[in-house]
Amino acid sequence: MEAGKGAHSLINAAGLIRLKKITDFTTQDIRDIYAVNIEAPWYLMSHLGRTMEDKGSIVNISSVSARITATQETAIYASSKTALLAMTRSWAYALAPRGITVNAVLPGIVDTPMQEHVLKKLAELRDITVEEITRKRLDTVPLKRTSLPIESAKLIKFLLSDDAKYITGQALSQDGGLAMF
Repeated sequence: MEAGKGAHSLINAAGLIRLKKITDFTTQDIRDIYAVNIEAPWYLMSHLGRTMEDKGSIVNISSVSARITATQETAIYASSKTALLAMTRSWAYALAPRGITVNAVLPGIVDTPMQEHVLKKLAELRDITVEEITRKRLDTVPLKRTSLPIESAKLIKFLLSDDAKYITGQALSQDGGLAMF
């Protein structure tokens, strides 16, 4: 395919997380997490970016963990999502001449099966109850609630729309005020 004849948008939403004590991560853990969270979006942006229609849009799903790494048990995941922010900015510059926008969304605590897994594993690693870890995490969120997946979907939809065509290279937190900067 030649430029201008391909897809109009790309959402890089895959993510792999493993929770361990920070000292227990293995080389294989790092390789596996980086393969999904960094390499896959890189190759998709590289290959699809060449053939994407001019004035298209790319949205990368990062995480509030890229800005706040208070959960040491997710250190490798957080570092991969931080790398995704740098990639977002680099691809935003590279694709800007064709009018293609590239942005990142940084969800906070979202009600998903992945979040349920995180809470259970953190409770196990810290030897506390799921209710206690849930309460402690919500205490860090100024809006005092979790997010619904539809809230992230609406932000992504906006970033893919013509209304967002002057927004590129940005990392937009959607975290109830957890990371205010």
